[in-house]
Amino acid sequence: MDVKNKQPVKHNNVLKNMSRPTHFLSIPITSDYILGYHQNFSLYIQESQNKFLKLLIPQSKLHITLGLLHLPTSNPDLDIISRIVTDVYQETIKY
Repeated sequence: MDVKNKQPVKHNNVLKNMSRPTHFLSIPITSDYILGYHQNFSLYIQESQNKFLKLLIPQSKLHITLGLLHLPTSNPDLDIISRIVTDVYQETIKY
């Protein structure tokens, strides 16, 4: 859906009622191996491909997105959903 006009969006000749996600579920990347690779890649971009530097994200924001959610903001169950997502995250980071 076109956010400004709230019109259906045509993609591959199919009309879809799309709205922007209100929440997303992600896991932060904390692996030293992956963070080190990201750092080396970022240094390479800085030194040899400076025009792409603005495309890099800070290491502190590296994450894996598990899902996008379209939750109504006025739903009374939003607190319950938030607690469930937090519990799932806490269980995930144990491993």
